[in-house]
Amino acid sequence: MIFKIKNDIRPENAEYYDILCVEKIEHSHGISSVSFVIIEELALSSKVVLRFDWKEKYQIDPTDFLWIEETNILFFKS
Repeated sequence: MIFKIKNDIRPENAEYYDILCVEKIEHSHGISSVSFVIIEELALSSKVVLRFDWKEKYQIDPTDFLWIEETNILFFKS
């Protein structure tokens, strides 16, 4: 599994995504930055794009994720 991360993207420059993650529902008008995480599974030729909307500036790091292959579950900062 490969993680490609893009941080500090302005909300108006946000691109296509499959899943949107937000800090809180009521903050949708106060987004200060956006992060994108592209997760690729080369063996399956599949890709998922996650978009994270941040109220305050935040940098996603690959260590923020935990992949449990046996259960096919991905955790973020859990």
